[in-house]
Amino acid sequence: MDKRNKQAYFLLEDIHDFLDTYHAKHPFFYLSADSGFIKNQKHTIDVWIAEHNLVAIASGLALKGNKVIISAISSFLLENSYLVLKNVVSYYNLNLIMIGVWSGIAYSKMGHTHHNLDDIGYINLLPNLKILLPADSNELVQAITYAYKSGGPYYIRIWWFRGENLALPFVGNFLDFKKKIIGNDKNILIISYGQLLHEVVAAQKKLEAGGIKSSIMNFNAMNNFSINNLQKELANYKHIFVIEDHFENSWVWSRLIANGIKNVYIKWIKKEHIDISWDIEFLRDTLWISKDHIVAFIKKNIKHD
Repeated sequence: MDKRNKQAYFLLEDIHDFLDTYHAKHPFFYLSADSGFIKNQKHTIDVWIAEHNLVAIASGLALKGNKVIISAISSFLLENSYLVLKNVVSYYNLNLIMIGVWSGIAYSKMGHTHHNLDDIGYINLLPNLKILLPADSNELVQAITYAYKSGGPYYIRIWWFRGENLALPFVGNFLDFKKKIIGNDKNILIISYGQLLHEVVAAQKKLEAGGIKSSIMNFNAMNNFSINNLQKELANYKHIFVIEDHFENSWVWSRLIANGIKNVYIKWIKKEHIDISWDIEFLRDTLWISKDHIVAFIKKNIKHD
């Protein structure tokens, strides 16, 4: 078993261990598509590699008033079941939490069929469906808990991680932008989310070692916030950099530009590179979203400003 597969396996263990404990006081059904079981077998169904069936069965349970949590490889979870997501989960505002595993380029060696670089964009088209993007195991637990208590449909987008927590500021409701800021610098703000935040934090440390201070915004909730509050917070910064493991027509950058926020620089994944499959570190470097490329990108733009 290679390093990536071991980490993927441990991620599922993390999810299952938490859900086993959480289920004791918070009833729900857990369904997966070849993602294993939680210990409470009575409330667990694995439909194997049949993501459309996964979402259809989960929707039926939710329509009967049950809370349901499901997990599967994110690209297949969303794309193979989009019709059900739109017509049932979204329109009926069901209590369904979808955990999309191995998002972005996390399934690096499997190639572009397993990459998920446009999910934020097309999930955002659906009403009621909210998106959370935890950066580590601690935030994953917070995200599941928050989604469960809030109700309605949620898509939780994750890579794989275990034991690699960033000590991020706790954001109990995922909506307070001031609590999402790492650092005190008002010249440079780097916005990112999910597992890519690890590269951004490493880039921030490298910039600081070179005498360039910056702050980071952990953009872990995509479409359930006040744009006015975001505008007020971003007005405090001179340079804003958005780092995404997504195409340019995704959410963060396009939303900022559409609302007239200036001095925004974007680093996204270019479509001509999507057929590459290799080790995750090599892929990050090739797609220009590694810490070194992020540092070079920021230095170049603040120099030319």
